Amino acid sequence: MKPVVLVLAPSGVTDREALIASKIEEYGAFGDVILREELDGHTYLWNVGHATHLVRTSNRPQRPLVLAEHGITEALCLKWRPDLDEEKAMTLDLTVPHIALELADRTIILCCWMRLFKAVCEGVTQVPAIWLTAEDGEGCLVFYLAPEGVEA
Repeated sequence: MKPVVLVLAPSGVTDREALIASKIEEYGAFGDVILREELDGHTYLWNVGHATHLVRTSNRPQRPLVLAEHGITEALCLKWRPDLDEEKAMTLDLTVPHIALELADRTIILCCWMRLFKAVCEGVTQVPAIWLTAEDGEGCLVFYLAPEGVEA
């Protein structure tokens, strides 16, 4: 019988927060990853490095990402990227396509919230985007955690 090992979170950190931090560290060793904690409590860890690889090595469709259709505002950009460097964002090139994917019930923007911030600030209504398939998205999703009390 294998021994049971309990890993306790540091004081002031919930077990959920400790698990998420460990997954970021684990998967971050393989490339760029981003954490998305949705408003409904679902938590996703996406491998943006893999998404970028898919875009660079294949012919994925490009179509505009219409900001209003997805409720993209300055406030939303700052919510998704609380560490957003506004000064740096304003220097970015808006012609570089964003990376997005559509799942059954939502659109996920993998890259880049800083450029979206600039677009909103400049009154741009749509930006170029490369759209990955749901299957591509499954390949980019490295970790999922349901809200507390909800079965995955």
